[in-house]
Amino acid sequence: DSIEYNCEKKKSFFLFYLNDKQSVWVILPDREFKLNKIDESNHIYSNSITTLEISSEQTQIKLGEDIIYGQCIEKKDSF
Repeated sequence: DSIEYNCEKKKSFFLFYLNDKQSVWVILPDREFKLNKIDESNHIYSNSITTLEISSEQTQIKLGEDIIYGQCIEKKDSF
């Protein structure tokens, strides 16, 4: 099951956790890629080009130093 994140500028992406959350598969509208966990305490995943920072308040994806998906929040299913 993927997790959907909704971000500023009406952007969104999907995320799959892999290997007991030691890596993630990120699905953007134009590409997909794997990131490995580099920081255990702060939930930071990277492949040295792209970085995903996950937090309960705000999640973001950075390409180098540029934030390409900012102010993202996990979409919660409504039951």
